[in-house]
Amino acid sequence: MRKVLLSTLFSVLGLYSYAQSTNYTRFMSLRPNPTNGQVQILMRAMNENTIAIRIFDSRGKLLEEHQAPIERGDNVIDIDITNHPSGCYHITMIDKQEMVASGRLIKY
Repeated sequence: MRKVLLSTLFSVLGLYSYAQSTNYTRFMSLRPNPTNGQVQILMRAMNENTIAIRIFDSRGKLLEEHQAPIERGDNVIDIDITNHPSGCYHITMIDKQEMVASGRLIKY
């Protein structure tokens, strides 16, 4: 896995993303992917904070936004997209108006 600056956040195959800055390092993974609607976000954080989780459809329309507290270390956040139709979704995690991580999710 390659480390990059937060300003050059990247994702590999849409399954996970990784970002690093001098204050924290975060890693996000979505599982299962593809999903039937119940999804876990796995995230590693170097400090405690509150993260905004945004779910977008394939056209870029914001469908949901949730706030989630994260602790230092490994975190698991459950999200439910069973009420949304099958398709591709984009999940972003925002910290203080900066995108921390993002990934693509397929719902069947």
